[in-house]
Amino acid sequence: MKYRKFCALFLLVVVWLASLACALAAQPITRKFQFVSLAVDPPASDGSSALQLSIKYNPAGAEDTVKLYCFYTAGSDPQVIAMADIPGFADVRTLDVSFEFRVAKPGDYQAYCKTSDGAQSAYAPFQIQAPVVITDPQAKPGQPAEPPAAGGFPKHTPGEITSAGLWMLFDQGTSDSADRVVPRQCLPGVNYTHVGGASRLDIAPDGALSGSCSLTEFGGSERLTGSLTGMWHADTGEVTFHLETTMVYSASRAGQNGVTIVGQTTEITIYDGSGAVTSEYQATGSAAWTTKCSSSNTDAVACSQARPSGLTASGSVPWQLNFNP
Repeated sequence: MKYRKFCALFLLVVVWLASLACALAAQPITRKFQFVSLAVDPPASDGSSALQLSIKYNPAGAEDTVKLYCFYTAGSDPQVIAMADIPGFADVRTLDVSFEFRVAKPGDYQAYCKTSDGAQSAYAPFQIQAPVVITDPQAKPGQPAEPPAAGGFPKHTPGEITSAGLWMLFDQGTSDSADRVVPRQCLPGVNYTHVGGASRLDIAPDGALSGSCSLTEFGGSERLTGSLTGMWHADTGEVTFHLETTMVYSASRAGQNGVTIVGQTTEITIYDGSGAVTSEYQATGSAAWTTKCSSSNTDAVACSQARPSGLTASGSVPWQLNFNP
């Protein structure tokens, strides 16, 4: 009798475990860690004081510690900002961490952070400006010279400047949807060589802008592409552009009876920007953005928890165009 009871109990446990496995397998794939924003404060300085790299992230159920690597680069030579273990939590909430670092050499830089497995990464531009030397014959010894008048920076024109890099200040953007912040798509002219990507933004002598970018993440599961057209009007300093980007995320998981469930989400985002040249080597402005996501199979991967099959959103985001001297 005891043997029969034990067998019955054993069979119940087996059935329960099988049911639990099926229930877990039925859940669509979601990411456990996600960068919310990455920013350098101040974004432009003379290099005389320390910079602050501020990171906001969403552990989104990641209970284990995540190892984070942060660098800055002005080309292909990365310099370490920090390597740290940051905690995750079972509940979903936005956390933040910051690191202090110094850069003295003038130039356009980019800070970036990634997880140790390379599954997530984020980028933020910053600039170290050369000190302005002012010669004022009216200035007396020991007295500082008067600063130049507003807008009195040196002016350059297309032909003198032949390339640039576009950056979006994603953490300062707005969205009309709680399900989607500004999509962090790839951007023309940003240096992605350290992660195997390609990007360019060319300026023709007549001021026409043309650019493209491509990047893969999550071991090739996520593919990002972008194409840009625009114009830099030399007579007025006005800059306008139209950027179309696409992100395709593919996922697969084991289903019941050994069947593999596959699917992908496709998110298309369009940015229309306008602004003007605001310093010797930079133009700034704001871009209106719209995005649309669709899922080919919500059992495998979803656009969001609230709207798994598809969503739309729109808003605005500040941008910077950094000209290459």
